[in-house]
Amino acid sequence: MGCGRVFEGTLDQMYNSVMKIKSLPDETKLYCGHEYTENNLNFCLAYDSNNENLKLRATEVINLRKDNLPTLPTTVLSEKKNNIFFRCDDEGIAKQIEMTGSKPKEIFKKLRELKDNF
Repeated sequence: MGCGRVFEGTLDQMYNSVMKIKSLPDETKLYCGHEYTENNLNFCLAYDSNNENLKLRATEVINLRKDNLPTLPTTVLSEKKNNIFFRCDDEGIAKQIEMTGSKPKEIFKKLRELKDNF
């Protein structure tokens, strides 16, 4: 439910990379290098609190981590439903961060900035 910090490259490159991953088949499994799902979940919930799919995933994540189990792999479909960086074209998220009418790439950049300070 994240996209990683931009240490090298640009936000445009990160956005394009995330959109490329989003375009993969829904059943594609994604393996991350770090278990940051809980932290990313909290960020997603802060700005996408009306997302019912995210609330269901939150319960799964909390239960898995309580038992010290990994939340990975995930799938492209799960990320499409829950990852705020995959959902930067959602009007509700744009409204939440006061960017109604903005282009998805600009919303993505703002979300990454907010996450950096979360």
